[in-house]
Amino acid sequence: MIFTSRKDKFYPLIFSGHLVFILLLSYLYLSGSGSWPYLFLFILLICIASLLASYFATRYKICEDYLTIRSGLYRKKISISDIKRIEQASVSKTASTVAGPAQSIKRTNIYYDDDYDLMSISPENVKGFIEELKMRNPSIEIT
Repeated sequence: MIFTSRKDKFYPLIFSGHLVFILLLSYLYLSGSGSWPYLFLFILLICIASLLASYFATRYKICEDYLTIRSGLYRKKISISDIKRIEQASVSKTASTVAGPAQSIKRTNIYYDDDYDLMSISPENVKGFIEELKMRNPSIEIT
């Protein structure tokens, strides 16, 4: 089963800000006498593609034994049997945009392996997501 990421309204502003900053740096570099303009443009396109892919392609897939988290170029596979606890995080706990592959500050924390490994995600259908994981691993603690 595939769950998409919840997207807050301010996330497009964050991504737009990143894109404008990258384009501004590109303009400044290319308007000067840059020595490697094609290499710079190639790197620029990779950065922009990565940002767009992480925004539009963040999803969480639950298979029989694994939870696969995908966000742009980032992929993480967690064994469902290794998941110890799922916590509905408060906004202040995970408000950082780099805390995990999510486009929302309202996140769900997944503790796995030795209960110190943490993944912050933001599935759109949190209730269905948790129910699906609990069905596959009833020993998961919900807090």
